[in-house]
Amino acid sequence: MQEHSFSYNTSLIHNITRVLDTILLNQDRHFRPFNGDPHTPLQVEIDISVRSIGPISEQQMEFSLDCYFRQKWLDHRLAFDMFGNREHLPIASKMLKDIWTPDTYKFYKKYIRNGRNSYLHTLTVPNVLFRVRYDGQVHVSQRLTIRSRCKMFFKKFPMDSQACPIEIGSLGYFTKDIVYVWKDVELDSKMSNMLAQYQLLHVIKTSNNFTDLHDRNLKVSVLKVYFKLQRQQGFYILQIYTPCTLIVVMSWVSFWINKESSPARVSLGIMTILSVSTLGFGYRSDLPKVSHSTALDIYIMFVLNHYKQN
Repeated sequence: MQEHSFSYNTSLIHNITRVLDTILLNQDRHFRPFNGDPHTPLQVEIDISVRSIGPISEQQMEFSLDCYFRQKWLDHRLAFDMFGNREHLPIASKMLKDIWTPDTYKFYKKYIRNGRNSYLHTLTVPNVLFRVRYDGQVHVSQRLTIRSRCKMFFKKFPMDSQACPIEIGSLGYFTKDIVYVWKDVELDSKMSNMLAQYQLLHVIKTSNNFTDLHDRNLKVSVLKVYFKLQRQQGFYILQIYTPCTLIVVMSWVSFWINKESSPARVSLGIMTILSVSTLGFGYRSDLPKVSHSTALDIYIMFVLNHYKQN
């Protein structure tokens, strides 16, 4: 029994080695696969599995996410005859350098078009899964941490919501060569409990073809995914709104202070204004220096004006 198992494993390894040698001999990694028609663009399927979102920085206007980034495309040059029940060949990620891959793989720091800093997880080895199906379909999965720009609007702060996008596109190919399509964007079921200040409302996927800046006859295929985030107000209600309201109510004590006790009335008024101003405008250090007022600014001005009238 052991001899039969050893013989089977030896034969399997021999067949896999032969297939890999044949694949690499028929491969030219400098040219994209045409799959029989050079005029038809290659379709690259994108799938993102989001593990976590954060941190989110309002001051830097950026957000981070940890995800599995998966790509699939068809390359008939890698097709092989099935042996046994094996439809897929799991291959070491080091061999990716020997085949053609879309530049979304090669330049993961650049293909996130609105990205600032992205990196591949390498503990304990590079987190890359590489498989080839018998018909030549290539499946590459990477675990990435992506840091991306997010244009934020704070007029309704802290009742605001933000739509933070990730843009995925090719660095060197146009739509006549490569077209990107969405498969899915999956979210971890526990993600809603991982965000301290935000609640993830929904995810919006789009696909567009943008005109190249240098040649208006050429277009670039770009995928976008928007993460719609709603800020949670609990922190601001407890730390700002409630204390400011209580300070104003406590300031009404001045109505019962003898009118001849001017120092006491003045001291109470100054303390009230300073306390409200400190509470109301202290949060500004966490926000970018925007020129417009926020909803919280208007509330603080209303509180100060109400105290002034009293």
